[in-house]
Amino acid sequence: MKKKILRSLILLVAYSQISYSQDSAENKQLLVWFDTTVKQQNLNINKGFKYTEKYRTFNNSNHFLNDTFTSGDIIYNNQTYYNVSCNYDILDDNLIVRIKSSTENYSLILDKSKVSGFRINNKEFIKINTTFYELRNNLNGKKLLKKQQVKKKELVRNKRTYYNFEKLEDYFIADKKVILSLAKKKNWYASFPNQEKMIDFYFKNKKSPNFFSESLFSNLSKQ
Repeated sequence: MKKKILRSLILLVAYSQISYSQDSAENKQLLVWFDTTVKQQNLNINKGFKYTEKYRTFNNSNHFLNDTFTSGDIIYNNQTYYNVSCNYDILDDNLIVRIKSSTENYSLILDKSKVSGFRINNKEFIKINTTFYELRNNLNGKKLLKKQQVKKKELVRNKRTYYNFEKLEDYFIADKKVILSLAKKKNWYASFPNQEKMIDFYFKNKKSPNFFSESLFSNLSKQ
């Protein structure tokens, strides 16, 4: 608790001494300095359950966003933590952080109720209700979301069970807190009334799912 209060005081001092144009970069530098000095294992963000891999994988497949832990930024309990070693568990929709100390290294599943968003590899994830989505675009009050998913397939080799994970992506739109799948044309109609001609044209000439959804959303939002 004391470390959390001290971290908040650092921000208050920064706000009182730094100009508006410098605010974001300077605050980040101060917080990175504080977190490095205190050591990651002592920060308030490190609350959760130890992560243990449950699956023996096949052909090096995995159920994470990245193959290894990557430096990312996390908004946890209304505070931003920078350069945290983390990875996103797509299968269970959890954010996992790597804790390094002088005595041991281990991984923690963060308390999801306190994680409001995170950024990994320049990809921004936000939590809506209790689910993480990648935010791809945000125009005129509508959000284009990409949902990372995996299919789990069980394999038996030499009387041992392995798992293979196939990564998939689906697109959704968040409009006034209502989330609709963009695989269905009627949901495009519902979100963009009176623009049926453009929607029909895109569906008729649909090729790449990723380019299709992002291009159509961008063009519809400009109308």
